[in-house]
Amino acid sequence: MASCECDCDPATVAGFCRSRSVICRRFRVSLCLTLLFCSTVALAWVVPAPVRIISNGINPNRLAMPEKCTSTRLGMECITPQAEAIMSSGLDPEELSLLMEVISHECQQLGIGLSCGEIDTPIVSVSAPAVALEATGAHGRVLLFRASGFDPDLLEDFEGGICEQVDLLLCGSDSDEEYNEDDDDDDNPPIFLKEAVLIYFQTDDELELNLSQLELVANRDDDDKDNDDYCTRYLSAIVAQHVQEYQMASPIQTADVYNKHEIEETSLVPSIHVEMDGGYISYPDTSTTTTPYWDASTLLVFDNLVGQDLRKRLLDVVIGEDSESDHYDAQDGPNPIRWVRGSLLDVPDPNDPPLEPEENGTEIERNSDSGGGWGLTDEGLEEICFEHHDAVQEMESILSNLFPDFVVSRLPETVLGRSVTPMTANAPTTGDVFGYHIDADPNITPSSPWTDVYGRYPNRSAGKPRFMSCLVYLNDEWDGDKWGAPTRFVDVPTDEISDLNVYDVEAGPGRCIIMDQDIGHTVVAPSAAAGKRARYSLVWKLILHPKTVGQDMKHLAGGRKSLWPETEYFGSAAQENQ
Repeated sequence: MASCECDCDPATVAGFCRSRSVICRRFRVSLCLTLLFCSTVALAWVVPAPVRIISNGINPNRLAMPEKCTSTRLGMECITPQAEAIMSSGLDPEELSLLMEVISHECQQLGIGLSCGEIDTPIVSVSAPAVALEATGAHGRVLLFRASGFDPDLLEDFEGGICEQVDLLLCGSDSDEEYNEDDDDDDNPPIFLKEAVLIYFQTDDELELNLSQLELVANRDDDDKDNDDYCTRYLSAIVAQHVQEYQMASPIQTADVYNKHEIEETSLVPSIHVEMDGGYISYPDTSTTTTPYWDASTLLVFDNLVGQDLRKRLLDVVIGEDSESDHYDAQDGPNPIRWVRGSLLDVPDPNDPPLEPEENGTEIERNSDSGGGWGLTDEGLEEICFEHHDAVQEMESILSNLFPDFVVSRLPETVLGRSVTPMTANAPTTGDVFGYHIDADPNITPSSPWTDVYGRYPNRSAGKPRFMSCLVYLNDEWDGDKWGAPTRFVDVPTDEISDLNVYDVEAGPGRCIIMDQDIGHTVVAPSAAAGKRARYSLVWKLILHPKTVGQDMKHLAGGRKSLWPETEYFGSAAQENQ
């Protein structure tokens, strides 16, 4: 929902953390995104209240430390693991001090030497964020360490422990609880991080800074702009490397055979443009004086974007066979070899009252074994997501040309984890029951390599990646008036006023919906008149990355605004525009 800001409620933050080259999952989380009044994520666990990290004045260098020993000609040679803070960007002094306290505590726990802030090797802190062209929209908050003498397992444990503590520092900014019940100093309220930080550990093999460069940077004057620029460039390269490593901004595949000049511009123009589910938000920092501004989610419907030939080939990809073969009959419903009951991720609501009879008196029975609708098997999902399909590549070429002002990418695994695929397929049938949900919201994403780089922010924020989904209806024939099964959108701010203020988009062969991922919606099951027919659709979860710093992310027309239909304001957006 557009009107809600993330207060980083601990119950909405899943336990993902960065462990340099892997995502260590500290909790097993079912990422079923369910629409609540504030479009929050319903997860089945709660993060405990923050606990103050206290070093008790112990110098970690005096602790007994695990030594990494190797055999040499002269005997055993042992090296004590050391973590050396080198430089940071985008952090204020209080935040940097807090992070160093956390890391010092973790060093004590694992017996690791820590050096920072000493006269001979002071940490270099640059106030400006590290901005990388390859990661436009990144917050640029980086803390770089040099890691020496670590074996991979120890480094992973070290990074994982830091991740857990940093997550807590991000989750308690609105908490009234003290960090530590033994701390009676009310004049010093607890300090929290304003936003996520990319804490990066480079081993000696990876570190490109040589000793002379380190000395030059460390001994720079406060007004030495050249060295500040060098630090910013170095940290920007780390951000870019991180984005590339986790494929956060990889452009969707495009087909060389697809020529954007061969398609009429009118096919790239929506037939319906709706603004709904809106409210006033404040960003980027609610702790400073920021004037709230109006924001609403966007819903676009295209009736000429997907031709019938492409629609048919996309259907073949989804059902795993030729839809024109003698073996395929749409009236038979989903093939149970390829489809599994209950694997459709739209969230079912088992507490719904019994379904009412149709007007013709035919009673609709629930699918007792469903727990949701038909969804592809794991093998089927892997196939459509990661194997090459000409039809998928052509559709992604169309999407790329539809949004020329952005870098269009699939939702990377690092945002929500492996259980949420960048593509999925739906096959609702008569009697299925579904609940309202959102696809994703960058304001409540779990801690991960993604949030390390981009942080959490309201969708459609200027200069930040925008989360959108694309849905294509695939059936050869679908009579919406008779068989139903629209996609239903809900305007949450006016829900209580009108008893489910909903907007239905009727299904039709080749019709395409492009919507913001934080808008509440649900699948509606076909009516009894549809028989066993499934209403097939294919969904892309996309991220639109800005091409320039501070880019306006609300303008989607790509130079074709004069051809667009008049905007239809619905629900809260209609009230705002009265």
